[in-house]
Amino acid sequence: MTPVFKVLPPAEAVKYFEQKGMHIGFDWRDTENKAHAVSFTAAKITQIDVLQDIRDAIEKAKKNGTTLEQFKKDLIPTLAKKGWWGEKEVIDELTGEVKTIKINPARLKTIFETNLRVSYMEGQWARIQDHKKTFPYLRYDGCNSKESRPTHCGWNGLVLAADDPWWLAHYPVKEWGCKCNVKSLTKSQAEKVGVDQAPEETYTNWTNPRTGQTQRVPEGVHPAFNYPPGQWQQHLEKTAQERLSALPANLRETISTPEVSNIGGASPAFEESLNKTLQNLPNVALGALARTGYEIQTGKFLPDILPHLKESIPQGYESGYSWYNTDGMASTSGKVIAIAETMKAFPSGKSLITSPERARGLLLHEIAHAYDLTMDISGNPDILSAYERDKKTLIGLKVSQDIQFELNYMQQANKKGIREVVAELFAQHFNGKTAQSLVATFFPQTAQVLFKHLQNLMEKL
Repeated sequence: MTPVFKVLPPAEAVKYFEQKGMHIGFDWRDTENKAHAVSFTAAKITQIDVLQDIRDAIEKAKKNGTTLEQFKKDLIPTLAKKGWWGEKEVIDELTGEVKTIKINPARLKTIFETNLRVSYMEGQWARIQDHKKTFPYLRYDGCNSKESRPTHCGWNGLVLAADDPWWLAHYPVKEWGCKCNVKSLTKSQAEKVGVDQAPEETYTNWTNPRTGQTQRVPEGVHPAFNYPPGQWQQHLEKTAQERLSALPANLRETISTPEVSNIGGASPAFEESLNKTLQNLPNVALGALARTGYEIQTGKFLPDILPHLKESIPQGYESGYSWYNTDGMASTSGKVIAIAETMKAFPSGKSLITSPERARGLLLHEIAHAYDLTMDISGNPDILSAYERDKKTLIGLKVSQDIQFELNYMQQANKKGIREVVAELFAQHFNGKTAQSLVATFFPQTAQVLFKHLQNLMEKL
């Protein structure tokens, strides 16, 4: 029976999914186990913008408690429009073979249920660790559906200490379609039902036919899920620290203690919120910021931060538009990234407050501008060539007036357009969309090349 997720998920489950980057792999066996914990992937989905569409739909479902049927209803038209619905020929990069794959309701069901189940259980694990003093024991719930596996049913009712090593190998989810769960118990509750000894482990050596690597897999665990819970948190913390330690001392200080300067009259609450948002940005974004030498400043309106903007007009916008009508920019004058607390709606003039979600997107977008202006990413021949190819596909395209305005803005001459595309793709890659939410849809080749560049950057930072 298809599960219906009606209750909104705990914040930890949403956070687990939000932190995931993206990883392209033809086969689930191409993705290392630890990568599954820190990146979103869907086997054989080899086009980055399509993978982004699926990820976005799952994230929306996760936050809103969307049902499987609504998830499919929302996503199928997008996949069909891009030619990724039904049968499609895809190249297996490992073998060079052209293979026909099927993307159908059953495939979406697997993607949907697996990601929601894993996210939920990872979020629950985070809460278990936070409350181990109050609930120091866990009880396995492993025989709760018609599809329950005999091995998992054998663990049903097992009560062990929450920090027993057995959970690291067997905490759900450990199989495709697995619906097992655990329940936290107080000490008195555990003693009442009886505390067990961990079952003796039985292992099988499994050799990945696509990589040649061999791993020991416990009984009842599928190789695709053979990794401990909470690894995403440990991996991110460890990776961030390793990358930070490898940087020169001046850059380590810049990344470890970024701080917003309030020079334009922003409220203390907004300054505090913006500082918190900045501190929580991905390490690669902070690393990019460190390389630029730009600083973050805030104020009530952009011209309050950068007074010279009072006499200038933003390029690419309609007549009458001013810097009071937007809330973020990267200025080469003084090397400043400015994020305003307020902007005026155009043309009504109504004051709009910059939300924390938008502030995150603005920070990522403007950091990308600063990084691009410093390193000339948009001048990279491969990225520039992909951008020009994407532009050709837009000739004669019939879209709404609002979308056409965005497309015109992203196709400005003299590198202004490609810089906007690069900045927005950077923001979207780290889940910080601002206005041009369709950029990956209309510039998929640019996205694919740029994301490879970002992966290289992440390896260096």
